[in-house]
Amino acid sequence: MGKPKHYRPPGKKKEGNAARYVTRSQAIKILQVSLSDFRKLCIHKGVFPREPKKKVKGNHHTYYHLKDVMYILHDPLLEKFREIRAYQRKIKKAKAKKNDELAKLLISRAPSYRLDMVIRDREIENEYLGLRNGILDQSAILLSSHGCLTCMNCKILKVL
Repeated sequence: MGKPKHYRPPGKKKEGNAARYVTRSQAIKILQVSLSDFRKLCIHKGVFPREPKKKVKGNHHTYYHLKDVMYILHDPLLEKFREIRAYQRKIKKAKAKKNDELAKLLISRAPSYRLDMVIRDREIENEYLGLRNGILDQSAILLSSHGCLTCMNCKILKVL
């Protein structure tokens, strides 16, 4: 006879609660970044692991909501991290070929990323929640320790 029209093999998780959560390793594969870059992106964008109702893979995994992963996927900061990683490979290749002049030139022109949009997003989020002088969450505290946010007073802090 063959397979029915809507046949789904067991364990494929295409609908329901299991389809809304992915493990950390699955999220890293979706985003195509390293673990350290994934952690940085999660801190900058304010994405935290969540506890699903049913843990499909088991209790020893960290789960992220699929919407949060897609939110990171469409962020310009992700492209900047990829660009920086590719540039670091160029520098490494120049050093391996003993081309010190090119390596110094590449190091001097190394790309960097700015967190202006992240700061602006946090300000808008805090204004929406009615927090004018308070820090919203742990990731904002981490950003402030990084030197980007000193206070969340919207009257004082003007970001372009």
